[in-house]
Amino acid sequence: MSWQLVLWLVSFIVFWGYGAWYIFKHGIPKSWSDTFYRLGEFYNNKNKGYILTGVLWGMCLPLLPIALEAGHSLMFPVVCAIGLIGAAPAFKSSTMEYWAHMIGSYVSVGLGLLVFALSYKLYLLTGIEIALVLALYYELFNSNQLKTNKTMWIESLVIFTGQLIVLFKDVL
Repeated sequence: MSWQLVLWLVSFIVFWGYGAWYIFKHGIPKSWSDTFYRLGEFYNNKNKGYILTGVLWGMCLPLLPIALEAGHSLMFPVVCAIGLIGAAPAFKSSTMEYWAHMIGSYVSVGLGLLVFALSYKLYLLTGIEIALVLALYYELFNSNQLKTNKTMWIESLVIFTGQLIVLFKDVL
């Protein structure tokens, strides 16, 4: 088993393990970032929300060496932007943390989709993903679950697709 596969597995298991645990225990969140606040509420301890920081860093840090090794110059800032979201999880505040979180979010999603197309030459997949993201964003699906939690579904779609692309294009 290669070191890239081990790091990828750590990244995948940390994020999706957290996601499965959270959904099983507390239900589907509005967004993954919202779990920062909801964990604090559920456990009556604001510091519990920083579990999200550990999860996002546990997802992105193992991907950094893979991004560097693969030579995709745009993938590195995408992974760093995910780390920035983890460093600034309190997005509902009116401080610099809000702006850092939002910049990290938009860079990771927007630049991530651009990387899928430009670095990996996956134009059709990127087009389909952009169409799905826009459909979720503009609530074109007739489902209350999708409308209520559209940000979480958009984040999940982009993260899952990105992880699979890295697996099949850079690791295996």
